[in-house]
Amino acid sequence: MGVRRRVVQALVVGAMLAFCATGFAESTRQTARALNAKGYAAYKQKRYAKAVEHFLDAVEADGSYAPAHYNLACTLGVLRKRVRDICEHDAYRPDIVRHLQTAVKLDPRWLTRAKQDPDLKPIHDTVGYQVLMGLDPTRTEDVTRILQRVTWYGPRPGICASRGGVIFRSHGRVSYWEDIEGCEEVARPRRAWFAGTYAVSGNAVVVRLTKPVKGRSEFRGVLKPVENGSAFLVIPGLGGQEGESDGYFSDDPSECSA
Repeated sequence: MGVRRRVVQALVVGAMLAFCATGFAESTRQTARALNAKGYAAYKQKRYAKAVEHFLDAVEADGSYAPAHYNLACTLGVLRKRVRDICEHDAYRPDIVRHLQTAVKLDPRWLTRAKQDPDLKPIHDTVGYQVLMGLDPTRTEDVTRILQRVTWYGPRPGICASRGGVIFRSHGRVSYWEDIEGCEEVARPRRAWFAGTYAVSGNAVVVRLTKPVKGRSEFRGVLKPVENGSAFLVIPGLGGQEGESDGYFSDDPSECSA
């Protein structure tokens, strides 16, 4: 009887713990749904800043609730369309990409909507979005498409915005640009442009410029996978200023760098 009683007691305790866990999960999900509904109501009223607050609270209440992640990504996308709101409301592209990726991972059905949602247009030229749309960042043909569809920004020294970038065009043409003056010197510094060609093999990229940069005309790089919403194209020797880590081009312009 003693052994049987202990077994029964263990089963009862286990059932109670499972019930408590289930009840807690249901409670957090209900909270997330309620906050998501408030956020959506604010979104419909075009009170986007308030909508972001509610969606963030919903994600914090239940990080596995896909609608809150998706709605947060879209609302940040709306705010990003208005330049004055980007820094004020932290409407950063990596954050938008990350929440969209999470929503699709939790519920793949959101991908269909993401393909046509105009709120997400501000991140169409990111690696994360292009990968979600089905491109493979290790396949030569897809890497070529990614390079052409993404806007690449160079290193950002100190408080400056990006002072260089790479533009990949069709038919193997490429343009590299860098600012001549520092951002502290003039509001809109003059730019130097360098034309050339590029070739892709897997995720490896070779850039050949018609005019040398820092004494070099050929640069070999690689497309890094997306991490934490951002992606990097690493081309050692190209871009950057003396004393800085050069060669890192990102799909994130970081307008609010300080």
